[in-house]
Amino acid sequence: MIDDYYQSLLPLLPYKSSLVEYTIGQRKESTIEQFLNLVETFSACQTYKNQEGEKALKNLLENLREKLIECYKTTQNRNKDEEDTTDLNSIKFTVSYSIRLYLMRKQ
Repeated sequence: MIDDYYQSLLPLLPYKSSLVEYTIGQRKESTIEQFLNLVETFSACQTYKNQEGEKALKNLLENLREKLIECYKTTQNRNKDEEDTTDLNSIKFTVSYSIRLYLMRKQ
């Protein structure tokens, strides 16, 4: 449902005749640590933690952290096996996402 911006729920909404859709594009600079802290709050992660346990979620997030660091090293033309003392909080990237609003007026 998220991928199609909840379009399948639109027929269930009241006041369809006044329905207006707005999409707000968001861009936010983030560090790897901030991004992972955000991802950990997502309901999918919380569901995974409830089903598989906290250790499994931590392992999954650590795997994601390693992949993000690998991407950073690749884009910086660095040797992946080279000792790197880069502080994760100094690695910044931009996260882009959209927020869809459905506004209606009672008539």
